[in-house]
Amino acid sequence: MIVSDDILIHRSTYQRGSLPKFVIVNDLNNDAQLDLVVANVKDNNISALLGNGNGTFQNQIRFSTGNEPAPIVSGNGSGTFQFQRLFNSGKDPISVLALDLNKDQISDLIVANRGESTISILVGYGNGSFENQIKFVALNSPSLLVSGVFNNYTLLDIGIISQRSSQFDILINSGNLSNFYQNVFPIAAYPSARTIYDFNNGGKLDIAVTGRKYKTMVVYLNRN
Repeated sequence: MIVSDDILIHRSTYQRGSLPKFVIVNDLNNDAQLDLVVANVKDNNISALLGNGNGTFQNQIRFSTGNEPAPIVSGNGSGTFQFQRLFNSGKDPISVLALDLNKDQISDLIVANRGESTISILVGYGNGSFENQIKFVALNSPSLLVSGVFNNYTLLDIGIISQRSSQFDILINSGNLSNFYQNVFPIAAYPSARTIYDFNNGGKLDIAVTGRKYKTMVVYLNRN
């Protein structure tokens, strides 16, 4: 895909694994070019496609992951990865986020465990390893995760979307990772995708959700 003047003018197709579920865009090898990471659910691996800086990408490099536990594959800074390390999460982990929850400049992990309606928080040590998980009861069948500062403080909060109950659960981060303030809102039926942004320039993060059942997209403005 080539972008010119904010218009998509060409589509390119690249090989990846079977049943790709998620894609992440980031600079994997510190060359100031955006790369892609694709999670291949059926193959239990990820594909890394290094960017050429012109909207095209190199052939995929595959790295093995796990099946049920949360697999962590640490980068070497060159577009290659170390061997995976496995960390326990809950049943049927479906979505994961990396963010700094406690402002120690170290990335932590949040995992949505769809099979038991919980989320797991794994606090990072800064060396690619993590503390044992802390579990919290979540909405029925949590599926999608988002993160942002939703309440005008400086700590990152957690947003959890349930595809089964069509609800959005905000966990407000107080700085104590064993205790979050919870607020639940109804959202579009059968949510399938989400993004957060300040859509009305109000200085607060809003959320947009697509509803698969009625083919809708709904924007929810943050009123605190």
